[in-house]
Amino acid sequence: MRFFTLLFCLATTLLMAQSNTTKVITGTILLNSKQCPDFNKIKAELPSNWYVRVDSSTISDKTAVFSTPGATIMLAYLDYPVNPDEMSIAAGISWLWKDAAKETKGHKAQLVISILGDESVTVELYRIFTRVAAGSLAGINDAPGVYMNNQYLLLSKGYYLESARNMGRDGLPVYCWVYFGILQGGETNSGYTFGLSEFGHHELELVNVNMPLQDSHSLLYELTQKAVTVPPFKNGQQVALSDGKNVTITISTAQLIRDGSQTAKVDIIK
Repeated sequence: MRFFTLLFCLATTLLMAQSNTTKVITGTILLNSKQCPDFNKIKAELPSNWYVRVDSSTISDKTAVFSTPGATIMLAYLDYPVNPDEMSIAAGISWLWKDAAKETKGHKAQLVISILGDESVTVELYRIFTRVAAGSLAGINDAPGVYMNNQYLLLSKGYYLESARNMGRDGLPVYCWVYFGILQGGETNSGYTFGLSEFGHHELELVNVNMPLQDSHSLLYELTQKAVTVPPFKNGQQVALSDGKNVTITISTAQLIRDGSQTAKVDIIK
């Protein structure tokens, strides 16, 4: 590992050690050239267009640290691409970016963004990440998209910028935070989330339901939007939907994710 990468990781570890409730959110801007982004340009972009106030900063050749109310923003330029095997998996399941494999194949470097803050405000930390990523993308011409490694979530530059702009101050752009998988099988459909664990929740699973594919997706989306703002769902809990129906949550071993974890199954109450 390169020396400055080790230094960046050490700084992150030291900041995390200050509190056992520290949350670290990390993602990557993919770069098509080996040119370090202009950190001063990003610093100027954040407060003017993305609601991110920068109170202080420390900038070097390949790293930058910004202080904003409630969080620390860390940027690190790495002059090598994301692991190709990892990218292949993410591109293969990226239904929001059909040409992801083709358009990310040539990336040569990366800008790693880390947001550190108290885990009690995880949603706001994710909003800050989204704004910082968008501000970075806006100032980089050769950046095809954003990769969230914890979620295997790969999103194009155009989609990400549009989502960040539409978010405003209090929006919940969960497509930028959580991966949604939908599986079609005969007369039934299934679906799952990957990334809700970032918000302290079990991942959601919708297993072999007799409902249209789009309705399955909409149900998972609505529950995810609700989940990121409320305490973790409990076994047997009923959750009210916007259409007046309820669903019951059952916590049990995952059936779709296949990693042995416990997930929240969604049972529809007619």
